[in-house]
Amino acid sequence: RQLPTGLSKLKSLKSLNLVLASTRFCGSSDLKKLPDCIGDLASLETLVISCYSNLHHVPASIGKLKALTFLEISHCASLKKLPMTMAKLKALKSLKFIACVKLQELPEKVIASWQGLQTLHMKQSLPVIKDVSKLTALQELALSSLGLYSSSHTAVYKALIASTSSLPALKTLAVI
Repeated sequence: RQLPTGLSKLKSLKSLNLVLASTRFCGSSDLKKLPDCIGDLASLETLVISCYSNLHHVPASIGKLKALTFLEISHCASLKKLPMTMAKLKALKSLKFIACVKLQELPEKVIASWQGLQTLHMKQSLPVIKDVSKLTALQELALSSLGLYSSSHTAVYKALIASTSSLPALKTLAVI
Protein backbone atom coordinates (compact mmCIF):
# COMPACT_ATOMS: atom_id res chain seq x y z
CA ARG A 1 0.00 0.00 0.00
CA GLN A 2 1.03 3.54 -0.66
CA LEU A 3 -0.26 7.00 -0.08
CA PRO A 4 -2.19 8.55 -2.97
CA THR A 5 0.08 9.80 -5.75
CA GLY A 6 -1.90 13.04 -5.98
CA LEU A 7 -0.63 14.04 -2.55
CA SER A 8 2.22 16.04 -4.07
CA LYS A 9 -0.25 18.30 -5.88
CA LEU A 10 -1.53 19.74 -2.60
CA LYS A 11 0.91 22.66 -2.65
CA SER A 12 -1.07 24.73 -0.10
CA LEU A 13 -1.48 21.93 2.43
CA LYS A 14 -0.50 23.13 5.93
CA SER A 15 -1.23 20.03 8.01
CA LEU A 16 -0.93 16.32 7.21
CA ASN A 17 -1.99 13.71 9.75
CA LEU A 18 -1.08 10.20 8.65
CA VAL A 19 -2.71 8.22 11.42
CA LEU A 20 -3.74 4.63 10.91
CA ALA A 21 -7.22 4.41 12.38
CA SER A 22 -7.80 1.44 14.58
CA THR A 23 -10.66 0.67 16.90
CA ARG A 24 -8.46 -0.72 19.68
CA PHE A 25 -4.72 -0.25 19.24
CA CYS A 26 -2.24 0.96 16.72
CA GLY A 27 -2.21 -1.79 14.16
CA SER A 28 -0.04 -2.95 11.37
CA SER A 29 -0.19 -1.54 7.92
CA ASP A 30 1.30 -2.46 4.61
CA LEU A 31 2.75 1.04 4.36
CA LYS A 32 6.51 0.54 4.69
CA LYS A 33 7.79 3.89 3.51
CA LEU A 34 6.55 7.38 2.95
CA PRO A 35 6.69 8.52 -0.67
CA ASP A 36 9.44 10.87 -1.81
CA CYS A 37 6.77 13.31 -2.97
CA ILE A 38 6.15 14.25 0.66
CA GLY A 39 8.98 16.75 0.22
CA ASP A 40 6.94 18.53 -2.45
CA LEU A 41 4.48 19.81 0.16
CA ALA A 42 6.29 23.14 0.46
CA SER A 43 3.66 24.79 2.70
CA LEU A 44 3.44 21.92 5.19
CA GLU A 45 3.77 23.14 8.79
CA THR A 46 2.48 20.10 10.71
CA LEU A 47 3.25 16.44 10.02
CA VAL A 48 1.98 13.61 12.19
CA ILE A 49 2.92 10.02 11.36
CA SER A 50 1.29 7.58 13.75
CA CYS A 51 0.44 3.91 14.14
CA TYR A 52 2.22 2.57 11.07
CA SER A 53 3.96 -0.38 12.71
CA ASN A 54 5.58 -1.55 9.44
CA LEU A 55 6.93 1.86 8.44
CA HIS A 56 10.70 1.59 8.18
CA HIS A 57 11.64 4.49 5.92
CA VAL A 58 11.21 8.26 6.01
CA PRO A 59 12.50 9.71 2.73
CA ALA A 60 15.36 12.19 2.53
CA SER A 61 12.93 14.58 0.83
CA ILE A 62 11.52 15.40 4.29
CA GLY A 63 14.39 17.87 4.49
CA LYS A 64 12.66 19.97 1.80
CA LEU A 65 9.82 20.83 4.20
CA LYS A 66 11.21 24.28 5.04
CA ALA A 67 7.95 25.47 6.67
CA LEU A 68 7.61 22.44 8.98
CA THR A 69 7.26 23.56 12.60
CA PHE A 70 5.66 20.46 14.19
CA LEU A 71 6.69 16.84 13.65
CA GLU A 72 5.31 13.87 15.54
CA ILE A 73 6.34 10.31 14.84
CA SER A 74 4.55 7.86 17.09
CA HIS A 75 3.87 4.15 17.35
CA CYS A 76 6.05 3.33 14.34
CA ALA A 77 7.65 0.21 15.79
CA SER A 78 9.74 -0.74 12.74
CA LEU A 79 11.26 2.69 12.11
CA LYS A 80 14.98 2.52 12.88
CA LYS A 81 16.58 5.54 11.29
CA LEU A 82 15.75 9.07 10.18
CA PRO A 83 17.48 10.79 7.26
CA MET A 84 20.35 13.25 7.76
CA THR A 85 18.35 15.76 5.72
CA MET A 86 16.28 16.40 8.83
CA ALA A 87 19.04 18.88 9.67
CA LYS A 88 17.46 21.14 7.05
CA LEU A 89 14.26 21.50 9.11
CA LYS A 90 15.34 24.89 10.49
CA ALA A 91 11.77 26.06 11.27
CA LEU A 92 11.07 23.07 13.53
CA LYS A 93 9.63 24.19 16.89
CA SER A 94 8.10 20.98 18.24
CA LEU A 95 9.35 17.41 17.89
CA LYS A 96 7.75 14.31 19.39
CA PHE A 97 8.93 10.70 19.30
CA ILE A 98 6.44 8.42 21.02
CA ALA A 99 6.71 4.62 21.17
CA CYS A 100 9.28 4.34 18.39
CA VAL A 101 11.10 1.53 20.12
CA LYS A 102 13.71 0.80 17.42
CA LEU A 103 14.55 4.36 16.45
CA GLN A 104 18.28 5.02 16.68
CA GLU A 105 20.10 8.07 17.95
CA LEU A 106 20.10 11.14 15.73
CA PRO A 107 23.54 12.49 14.79
CA GLU A 108 24.71 15.56 16.71
CA LYS A 109 24.92 17.53 13.45
CA VAL A 110 21.18 17.11 12.94
CA ILE A 111 20.31 18.10 16.50
CA ALA A 112 22.58 21.15 16.48
CA SER A 113 20.77 22.51 13.43
CA TRP A 114 17.46 22.84 15.32
CA GLN A 115 18.31 26.13 17.04
CA GLY A 116 14.64 27.14 17.27
CA LEU A 117 13.33 23.87 18.76
CA GLN A 118 11.13 24.72 21.76
CA THR A 119 9.39 21.43 22.59
CA LEU A 120 10.87 17.93 22.64
CA HIS A 121 9.04 14.81 23.77
CA MET A 122 10.66 11.37 23.84
CA LYS A 123 8.18 8.98 25.36
CA GLN A 124 8.20 5.19 25.46
CA SER A 125 11.26 5.22 23.21
CA LEU A 126 14.99 4.98 23.61
CA PRO A 127 16.52 8.45 23.67
CA VAL A 128 17.16 9.42 20.04
CA ILE A 129 18.66 12.64 21.32
CA LYS A 130 21.19 12.03 24.07
CA ASP A 131 22.41 15.57 24.62
CA VAL A 132 20.10 18.57 24.53
CA SER A 133 22.68 21.20 25.54
CA LYS A 134 22.79 22.72 22.03
CA LEU A 135 19.01 23.20 21.93
CA THR A 136 19.22 26.58 23.63
CA ALA A 137 15.65 27.63 22.69
CA LEU A 138 14.19 24.49 24.30
CA GLN A 139 11.38 25.39 26.71
CA GLU A 140 9.76 22.00 27.30
CA LEU A 141 11.33 18.56 27.59
CA ALA A 142 9.25 15.47 28.36
CA LEU A 143 10.84 12.07 28.88
CA SER A 144 9.30 8.77 29.86
CA SER A 145 10.13 5.06 29.75
CA LEU A 146 13.42 5.59 28.03
CA GLY A 147 14.51 1.98 28.18
CA LEU A 148 15.87 2.05 31.71
CA TYR A 149 16.21 -1.68 31.71
CA SER A 150 20.00 -1.83 31.58
CA SER A 151 22.84 0.06 33.22
CA SER A 152 23.89 1.54 29.86
CA HIS A 153 20.44 3.05 29.35
CA THR A 154 20.46 4.44 32.89
CA ALA A 155 23.76 6.20 32.16
CA VAL A 156 22.37 7.68 28.94
CA TYR A 157 19.28 8.85 30.77
CA LYS A 158 21.34 10.53 33.52
CA ALA A 159 23.57 12.23 30.95
CA LEU A 160 20.51 13.49 29.07
CA ILE A 161 19.06 15.00 32.24
CA ALA A 162 22.45 16.53 33.10
CA SER A 163 22.65 18.15 29.66
CA THR A 164 19.57 20.25 30.50
CA SER A 165 21.61 22.37 32.93
CA SER A 166 22.79 24.65 30.11
CA LEU A 167 19.33 25.41 28.73
CA PRO A 168 18.45 29.02 29.58
CA ALA A 169 14.90 28.88 28.17
CA LEU A 170 13.83 25.56 29.75
CA LYS A 171 10.57 26.07 31.65
CA THR A 172 9.15 22.53 31.85
CA LEU A 173 10.99 19.30 32.50
CA ALA A 174 8.82 16.20 32.83
CA VAL A 175 10.53 12.94 33.69
CA ILE A 176 8.20 10.01 34.15
